[in-house]
Amino acid sequence: MSDVQAIADRLEIEALRGEFTDAGMMRDYHRFASLFTPDGAWRMPHINVEFVSREEIRAGIERLQGLWDYFMQNVHPGTIQLEGDTAVGRNGRVRYWNCLNAWLGLSSTPHFVMEPGVVA
Repeated sequence: MSDVQAIADRLEIEALRGEFTDAGMMRDYHRFASLFTPDGAWRMPHINVEFVSREEIRAGIERLQGLWDYFMQNVHPGTIQLEGDTAVGRNGRVRYWNCLNAWLGLSSTPHFVMEPGVVA
């Protein structure tokens, strides 16, 4: 992979992380799901949840956020390692939410894997 291609790939990954964060915070479920390939998967191993396909992803994010009064997340840059069509890295993602039953949540996701059709 050329240095120019690696830089372009990194920029695309950063843009995807930004769109992912913004679409979730804005409750734009259609845009959120459109960030995945039609057969892509969104995995949240820390709560043992997986949505496979854009339809499941859209329904899942809508259902999850329907439980919250508000939701905010902030993504901090981290490492990205590129190898062919796969990227692996770490970032600091902190989420805050207030559930309708009046408890406040906080979580962080320090690791991601991006490969064709998958965002985790």
